[in-house]
Amino acid sequence: MQSTINSPAKLTRAAAADYLGVTKSTLATWASLGKGPVFRKIGGKVIYLVSDLDSYMDARATNCSSALS
Repeated sequence: MQSTINSPAKLTRAAAADYLGVTKSTLATWASLGKGPVFRKIGGKVIYLVSDLDSYMDARATNCSSALS
């Protein structure tokens, strides 16, 4: 039986890294340092919601190149 509940799009760490344009190891490092986008750990697997990745990128939008770090 298929669920009729709409769930948010979920990505693995590798897919999330591709989505953000970084490496999987960069995303793992950020997670271990408490940086980067929020993630969930379910059944020992790390997942990222696309909406959280979009929020993470939106929070870093800038129009000044000197603000980038």
